[in-house]
Amino acid sequence: MKAKSNNASTASPEETPITIDVFGLARLLSISPGTVRNRLSRGAPMPASILIGSRRVWLRSTAIEWLLAREDAAHTPGADSRPTRQVARAPKQATIERRRQMLTALEQRSGAHQGQ
Repeated sequence: MKAKSNNASTASPEETPITIDVFGLARLLSISPGTVRNRLSRGAPMPASILIGSRRVWLRSTAIEWLLAREDAAHTPGADSRPTRQVARAPKQATIERRRQMLTALEQRSGAHQGQ
């Protein structure tokens, strides 16, 4: 009796599963199963999945199409498939001035209390 291969790259088309689980998706995306679960729980971009009972699975074809679409987006000028990070900006001059006034007022109050 011939054992079935779990490696989809060496499996014949008849043996290649239509659906993949978290572990199969992790292998396909070259990330850990924990990262797959984390991305799902955070709502990060992931291929569309299907719930069968309480088990989440992905159509292999959908996962591959999603991966190829992200690759295309990465090579499109002006498109970035990753979320952008907020860059801290320097405070506006009005904010700086307001902080100075608050510090001056606090210093005057503490000086008044020390003199009493």
